[in-house]
Amino acid sequence: MKQNDKIVIIGGGLSGLTLAYLLSKKNISATILEASTRLGGRIETIKGKNKTPLVLGATWFSTIH
Repeated sequence: MKQNDKIVIIGGGLSGLTLAYLLSKKNISATILEASTRLGGRIETIKGKNKTPLVLGATWFSTIH
């Protein structure tokens, strides 16, 4: 890698965040581009009935996938 090379990670899901973390451990900076308003990809916590937190893992599917 050249000193002025820029790294862009497409997607702020588990893989993108892990890659950014591993690069940072080697003092390599990267920019994460995420289409959503939050990081985490398909893994997220929502509030169910009575505000009970529900963790949605990578096994759930929405109508956009």
